[in-house]
Amino acid sequence: MLTRLAEGAAPLVAELGRAIARRRPRFAVLAARGSSDHAAIFGKYLLETQAGLVASLAAPSVYSVYERSPDVRDALAIGISQSGQSPDIVSAIDGARRGGALALAVTNDEASPLARVADLVLPLGVGPERSIAATKTFTAELLALSLLVGAVTGADPGPARRVGEHVAHALDAAERTLAGLSLGDAASPVVVVGRGYSFPIALEIALKLREVGVRNAQGFSAADLLHGHIAAVHAGTAAILAGAAGPTLPSLLDCAAALRTRGARTVVMSDAPELRQSADVAVPVQAATESLAAIPIAVVGQWLALQDAVARGLDPDRPPGLVKIVRTV
Repeated sequence: MLTRLAEGAAPLVAELGRAIARRRPRFAVLAARGSSDHAAIFGKYLLETQAGLVASLAAPSVYSVYERSPDVRDALAIGISQSGQSPDIVSAIDGARRGGALALAVTNDEASPLARVADLVLPLGVGPERSIAATKTFTAELLALSLLVGAVTGADPGPARRVGEHVAHALDAAERTLAGLSLGDAASPVVVVGRGYSFPIALEIALKLREVGVRNAQGFSAADLLHGHIAAVHAGTAAILAGAAGPTLPSLLDCAAALRTRGARTVVMSDAPELRQSADVAVPVQAATESLAAIPIAVVGQWLALQDAVARGLDPDRPPGLVKIVRTV
């Protein structure tokens, strides 16, 4: 699926990259909800570190509830939505376009309201999302944003085209390592930690644990956790660390050491051997770059949420209180 997206979308992504480069946006605004909001945070890291654009997350209610249109002239406005049907995201992108931004929709439905109000559309094209909790569309959003930013900057698309292979290897490792794993009883808190590109992945893994496993799970930046939240970690707390080799690795190693000191049980998913070596459970991943490592790590996190739910007798296809499409106004 991801290989098909990387290869099949290449001509369109190149065209979108040229269209964005011609407009020379001064900054970017991203609008999304739920899992797509975590993809938007990932996109913010890509835009700021690789394209040199200041990027912010829109507050969709500014457009939909307060009916205000901030000055977004010379901006790139990106709406990210699996279904493209959430009215507030549509309002945000429509309002940004009317306010002078170049509006781009990243969605799995080319005929959706979001796609119709945008100037440009990057379709995910991964087929219907049959899982109630977004899984393949989330990873497709990560890859689509990576391809898009790479096209804007003129980066070599080769590494992104290997993501499907790396995801397959990561999933094989997760199936072997995490089979039957439970993170403890239902009352046990779970902390999920990342930094940089893996921070939004930590947020997404925590969301999946809440959605599918009805867990008290929270995602943190490693820096924020060490600033005070770690005080709530005690012996037996389950701690998941998602991280990749790169500039953020030292802070993740510090965080892992602090969690072990407090008696936490650690699960690590990473391409960095030094982060994996002292974990109670470790899942190795492969990646061509630090940013692309986020995608196989996300898949391992999805598999972990599935295994944890099944081990506790829950039906991951019928999570309580969750519906396929949420239309927030």
